[in-house]
Amino acid sequence: MASGNWSFDVSTWEGGSLLLARGELDLAADPDLRAALRHALAVSPCVLVELSAVSFAGGRAITALLDTRERAVALGGWLRLVGTPPGVRKLIRITGLEETLPEYVGIADTRVPAGRSLQ
Repeated sequence: MASGNWSFDVSTWEGGSLLLARGELDLAADPDLRAALRHALAVSPCVLVELSAVSFAGGRAITALLDTRERAVALGGWLRLVGTPPGVRKLIRITGLEETLPEYVGIADTRVPAGRSLQ
C-alpha cells in the first residue's frame, strides 16, 4: 500500500503479522496507516510494526498505533514496535507512552524491550 510520501507492507512472520512502515507518517498518511494496521490485525492479533524507515511520525500516527494496540489486546494479542527512529522514540517518551508502546530490540527478540533484560 503506497501513497504520498509513505508506504506500508503487511506480511506474516512466525510470531504474527509484520507491518513495515516507510516515509512520513503525517496527517495525510493517517487513513492509509490505519488501513494497514487493520489489515495487519486481521492477519493476526499479534502485530509487530517495523519503523526503521519512517522519517517522521506525528500525533495521529501515535494515536493509530494506540488504537490498534487496544484492539489487539482485546483480541488476546499485542502490538510491538521495532526499529523506532529517534524522533518517534522522543514523541513516545514526551507523551509518557514508553510502557504502552515500548521499543523492542529487533524482530527476532520482541519479547525484550530495548534497554531491559528478561530478569
